[in-house]
Amino acid sequence: MARGPQGRPPDGPGWSLRVVPNLYPALDRGAAAGPPEPLDKHGLLKSGPAMGFHEVIIHSPDHHAGLAELDEEGVGLVLDAYRDRILAHRGTPGVRYVQVILNHGEGSGASLAHSHSQVFAIPFVPSRLEAELRRAKEWESRRGGCLFCRLLSEESGGARMVLVEGGFAAFCAFAPRYPFETWLFPRAHSPRFEECGEEELGELGRALKRLLGALRSGLGDPPYNLLLHTAPCRGEARHYHWHLELLPRLSEWGGFELSTDVVICTVAPEDAASLLRSHL
Repeated sequence: MARGPQGRPPDGPGWSLRVVPNLYPALDRGAAAGPPEPLDKHGLLKSGPAMGFHEVIIHSPDHHAGLAELDEEGVGLVLDAYRDRILAHRGTPGVRYVQVILNHGEGSGASLAHSHSQVFAIPFVPSRLEAELRRAKEWESRRGGCLFCRLLSEESGGARMVLVEGGFAAFCAFAPRYPFETWLFPRAHSPRFEECGEEELGELGRALKRLLGALRSGLGDPPYNLLLHTAPCRGEARHYHWHLELLPRLSEWGGFELSTDVVICTVAPEDAASLLRSHL
């Protein structure tokens, strides 16, 4: 658990950050873990218990300060809490993945104005993460090495690169889901976020603060989602490379996007990166 100034626990006087159970949890920590059960005799439709843990990380006591407005120490405390909560849950029987998200602003899915992140310890690996794992493993089998390291190498110094901060680099996605979608990667290969050391978290905090500051300055503090992608709790994942995905919610998907998963993006990623760089 991240701690406040002078080592005070975050639920004591003068707290800096708190982690609490979600008041309206999407998951039931009392549910029994188990495989999905068929809902009909043919087994076409299946469901399973919503076993897991749903927590809220309250970033600071300041009701009006978003993550971009915290100082480096404050951002570092938030990232430290991410690491601690993943470590706390990844060994729990039945938990296969820990998803950390941040919804910022109206239009992002945030239900509370006070800046916070959410932690979901769930009994399955999300399909998007499974697809990334599968493609990374296929790349390793066919070409050797890490798919994401290769992507970082090709983006390095290019028109879509936004910033390099110590051991981290951020670039605008080549085929974004939303305008200004940006990915933040460790430059050294690493499958699991929760294995970051203190120095790495410090560098990540500086990179993330600069990136969010540029987004706020350049686009007027738009709503966004920040998503942490890391390797599943168990199993071999040397081919994976953890990262953060920043999705500014500057547009809405219509019927074409929903029916085809093909996005009509109104801002080229090269132009998006140029604007963000100008506001670093």
